[in-house]
Amino acid sequence: MTAEELYREIGADYQTALSRMMGNQGLLTRMLKKFGADKSYAALEKAMEEQNFEEIFTAAHTLKGVAGNLELSPLFRASAELSDAVRGGKQDERVPELFAAVKDAYETVMEKIGTLE
Repeated sequence: MTAEELYREIGADYQTALSRMMGNQGLLTRMLKKFGADKSYAALEKAMEEQNFEEIFTAAHTLKGVAGNLELSPLFRASAELSDAVRGGKQDERVPELFAAVKDAYETVMEKIGTLE
């Protein structure tokens, strides 16, 4: 799978992602492959297990930033909703469903990244 196909399959904007990498397709592919090494999703899972809302915010906010930089829009939006729901230590009852959306988006992105050429 190419990076362009990945973006199309997840419903994100390849041209915007490519422009962030100054038009360098190889750089975009390398950055996508490095995405899996980012620890913010693992930190989010841990914070969810511990029901630590401050850490949920920090991890979701970080994941939102990384996803946004790579124009992984579905993951960005899901992470943004979760981080907004717990901003300032709020204990929003929607957190489990918002986390489920983040998890789904993250797993989809990781699955697609695993098939990159």
